[in-house]
Amino acid sequence: MLRWWDGGAWTDHTHAVPQAAPQAALAGAASYGSPAAPAYQPSAYGSPVPFPSAEQQAAADEKERTAKKRAGAIVLVALLLLVALVAGTALVSSLNGPRLNTANVEKQIADDVANAAGASTVVRCPDRVDLVAGSSFECAIDISDGRTATAVVTLTDDRGGVTYRIEAASA
Repeated sequence: MLRWWDGGAWTDHTHAVPQAAPQAALAGAASYGSPAAPAYQPSAYGSPVPFPSAEQQAAADEKERTAKKRAGAIVLVALLLLVALVAGTALVSSLNGPRLNTANVEKQIADDVANAAGASTVVRCPDRVDLVAGSSFECAIDISDGRTATAVVTLTDDRGGVTYRIEAASA
């Protein structure tokens, strides 16, 4: 009994092994594909290996084309997702606009107040401040001697320049 190989797996299609023809009968046989050609060729191990039928070969070819198309579609979708991710990140960055580094402002205020008060200070400013010239925000100041104050910070330009004034120190 012979089984057919479709290039990827053994199929359920089978047929009986043909009887070996005498060499004289094969000498006049035509080439593969013609009606007089044998339905099989000997393999390196001496057992017959059937040729796939035209329908089986067409099905195998179609399966291979489909696999290649699917792989191409997956690559295309992956590239489109990557482009969308990069574009989305750029859009979010542009919508948020530049931000002020408030850690620098906190350090500047803390150093100035500590020098003036002669005591250590902790300054807390908002984490997110847009760089918009003329806008203001407040920072809380805690001085180690127990006093508190507020710094009103005004942006002088859209590059991070600031001025500030201290208000309402309390004991």
